[in-house]
Amino acid sequence: MRKLEKKYANELVVVGVHSAKFPNEKDSGNLHNAVRRYQLEHPVINDSKFQVWQQYSCRAWPTLMFIDPQGNVIGKHEGEMSFDQFDDLISQMVAEFEKDGTLNRKNPFSPYFSKTRKHSTELSRQSVI
Repeated sequence: MRKLEKKYANELVVVGVHSAKFPNEKDSGNLHNAVRRYQLEHPVINDSKFQVWQQYSCRAWPTLMFIDPQGNVIGKHEGEMSFDQFDDLISQMVAEFEKDGTLNRKNPFSPYFSKTRKHSTELSRQSVI
């Protein structure tokens, strides 16, 4: 993930959602320590009550959700994905969003802070693949 975050620094926004497999992993302090230990640079949310897990109908670790620049879910992948597969997929998405004019390299977070959304963290679930 780190290589992709660097390669697509102006196109890719990564948000980790930690849904614990074991009871001790639900503790935010333990999660914070793990994020620091692995030197993660993207934000990680503690989904200790599995609310996000359930909302997006996750069934496996990891589950990758793909969200377009408008905040719509456009895809989902359960399980591991090789760097090359992930890189190809991100490259295709970047080309598509660039072509349709929705890619904002200056402020990739802009749809998430839109005044038209009810909550600044709300993501649309209009289209699911």
